[in-house]
Amino acid sequence: MLLFCKALFKAQQAGCYRYADDPKDTELVITDQFPYNVDAPEKRPAIVTLRGPASWAGLGLNQQVDYNFTRDRTTKQDLISTTITLVCLSREGVEAERLGWFLFSMIPLFKGTLCRGIRGVHDLNIKRMSIGGEEAAESLAIGSSSPEWRMVRVTLPATLQHRGSIEPVVKTYLREIEMALDASLAPDLSVVVS
Repeated sequence: MLLFCKALFKAQQAGCYRYADDPKDTELVITDQFPYNVDAPEKRPAIVTLRGPASWAGLGLNQQVDYNFTRDRTTKQDLISTTITLVCLSREGVEAERLGWFLFSMIPLFKGTLCRGIRGVHDLNIKRMSIGGEEAAESLAIGSSSPEWRMVRVTLPATLQHRGSIEPVVKTYLREIEMALDASLAPDLSVVVS
């Protein structure tokens, strides 16, 4: 989402929150660094991208989708549910709202492009996307000597596809892990004879 936000705002005209890679030329800071340091000399509005908690879907029997007898390779696949949050920060609440609504309205238009362009994205749940109201950014914006920083959050539920294989090379790790676990879980059968 970081790259999407940067590309979207690079296409803006000058004076309309145009993003530039050069910090001296940009009208908007777009980052994934959090908390955001608002006492930077430029004090420009910002968009901070965050990933929320993630959880496995647990699809199928042991998530196994393939076994290759020739290579002794097991392939597993599952879906991961998470959220992507875009936090729009500004010293003016109206400006934070404007940035939030712009993102909220543009993401559905580019959903197909995002799903194809971001590796591993299975789905972006536009129906459950939400935009929060304006709120104080005190806990999210560090170093602020003035309390006027405001934020608006755009939250997008996403489903990611995860696929991985276990081959003989990886099985070396697996064997070591299993031996260590077996040793730690084995009951103590030693008998003390006096």
